[in-house]
Amino acid sequence: MSEAATGENTDRTVSKETDATACGTVARKADREAGGKTGRKTGRETDRGIGREAGRKIEKQSSRLVVAISSRALFDLADSHRIFEEQGLAAYREHQIAEENEPLKPGVAFNLVNKLLKLNDVLEKPAVEVILLSRNSADTGLRIFHSIQHYQLSISRAAFCSGNSPYRYIPAFGSQLFLSLDGADVRQALELGVAAATIMPARHSKKADDHLKIAFDGDAVLFSDAAEKIYQEEGLESFARKERKSARQPLEGGPFKP
Repeated sequence: MSEAATGENTDRTVSKETDATACGTVARKADREAGGKTGRKTGRETDRGIGREAGRKIEKQSSRLVVAISSRALFDLADSHRIFEEQGLAAYREHQIAEENEPLKPGVAFNLVNKLLKLNDVLEKPAVEVILLSRNSADTGLRIFHSIQHYQLSISRAAFCSGNSPYRYIPAFGSQLFLSLDGADVRQALELGVAAATIMPARHSKKADDHLKIAFDGDAVLFSDAAEKIYQEEGLESFARKERKSARQPLEGGPFKP
């Protein structure tokens, strides 16, 4: 079902099976989820308000893990991005439309996303959903959707933001985790209170297998960064003293704990 597919050519619509939305629609949806209480606040104050309220509303509706992934992390858009940087938006748009039916190559997060989605095949009910976030417009993003269909990825919801950063709309989809190649977007998502991480290219063998292994950092990831703050602000001696005193007290949860 298409919630709102927009582009310069209105006849170029995404598959009816895909829920594509423009970021303005996501913002209005988030505001509705928040009970229309965002008022006249602007900038990051509004973002945080929408994020927390919409996130809480949707979190109550689903127990699934919802992962938001950027299109540049899922697919290799290096050539297309180079055209955008060197030749501008018009050339980029022409290139994407001309190559619309040519599937994109897998990106650095492709194997991870594929394995996450395959968890649903072995569980009694779907436990993982992947949301696509992109700076493309819905028009230039058709190649991305065709690539999703080509690789038979179970991704049915997406937001195309026409050049704008999509980070502020992550909570509107009820996403608990955001993965991107863009460090700035990741930092902004973290400020919204959403667990986020920058995806880095893998240096090991890309041999395909069905095993999913995830290693989490403990400090400031699974657990609170309270101890780290003491070290940064008061030094090693205060840090060690605090740790000895609190040795039997459980650590508070970090952004990835949920």
